[in-house]
Amino acid sequence: MLNTSRKTLWIVAVLLIITAVAEQLILPNILGLNRVIYHSASIVYLFVVSMIVGLTSAIFPFKGRNYVQRLEPAVLLSFIVCSFMMDITFGSLMFKKNKDLFHIGKRRDYKEAKIAVEGSCKDLQDGTFEDENLIIIRNGNKQIQTYKKSHKRDIMQVRWISECEYEIIPESNLKGVIMVKITMVTNEGYSCIASSDGGEVGREYTYKRIE
Repeated sequence: MLNTSRKTLWIVAVLLIITAVAEQLILPNILGLNRVIYHSASIVYLFVVSMIVGLTSAIFPFKGRNYVQRLEPAVLLSFIVCSFMMDITFGSLMFKKNKDLFHIGKRRDYKEAKIAVEGSCKDLQDGTFEDENLIIIRNGNKQIQTYKKSHKRDIMQVRWISECEYEIIPESNLKGVIMVKITMVTNEGYSCIASSDGGEVGREYTYKRIE
């Protein structure tokens, strides 16, 4: 029979696997993340890295046990540590994102969303807009975003795909493309759906023109 320590390790490992599976199913939809990238990174980190750490740590002698006897608890323990590290890292990044960047808008299907009537978006290529969290100053192919809570400012490159759809690329991360589709234009401002890195799931935001 498994001793108490091994039973405990197995119970914790199984619970963390269930949590990881739930995260894989839920988080990409909630956050609008690219599923392939998110799943691939999680699998590599959780299983490949923890396996390598476990196999390596089992090499060191412990209480006279041979390598095979040390292997199981070493792999389980490394998996548990890697799982906790991933949760802590993800939690801290999300806290920073929600605190310093933007609120998470309502989930929408980006590809199926219809753009606003062509011709109604021309005036939105220049101007100053805001919502409860963000101030946007857009001038053609350049956009400056200031976050109200943290006063952090980001400079974006803007590439217009059509009159009502464009890409914004942070100058600090030229690989991080955000697709934006304007879905409604009013006298007060506009509504749009933003999707990061070409994801099928987007988030809906509404901005009011202030200048």
